[in-house]
Amino acid sequence: MRYDPSDIQDGTVPPPPDEQPNEFYLAGWRRYFDFRGVSTRLEYWSFKLINCVTFVALAILWISTAPSIDDELQFNSYGYATVLFLLVTAIPEFAAAVRRSRDATGTGWWAIVPLVSLAVLFVPSRPKSA
Repeated sequence: MRYDPSDIQDGTVPPPPDEQPNEFYLAGWRRYFDFRGVSTRLEYWSFKLINCVTFVALAILWISTAPSIDDELQFNSYGYATVLFLLVTAIPEFAAAVRRSRDATGTGWWAIVPLVSLAVLFVPSRPKSA
């Protein structure tokens, strides 16, 4: 979301985004399925940082309150909230990465590189030849 001083509301010019810190985070949610356009560094990193801090807080709550059976962590309400948060933020985070990649490199295809490396985790290893 770029600052445009021509945006006049009720005869007043809104302050630039620097004075509205939550505006950058909310822009990520407003552009949930928007894979077109660009995102500034501040918009991208504020969205990523707040989502990361929220995820870590939920994960800590889950780990500290979840019962364990045979040293395996069991799901409780915080566990479900953590998984739900990851699922809900997956698409807007990927859209923000595509927009940021487009702003930085000119193409949004670089945003799939982490997905490619994640997919490689599930490819079985080649058998060792004797």
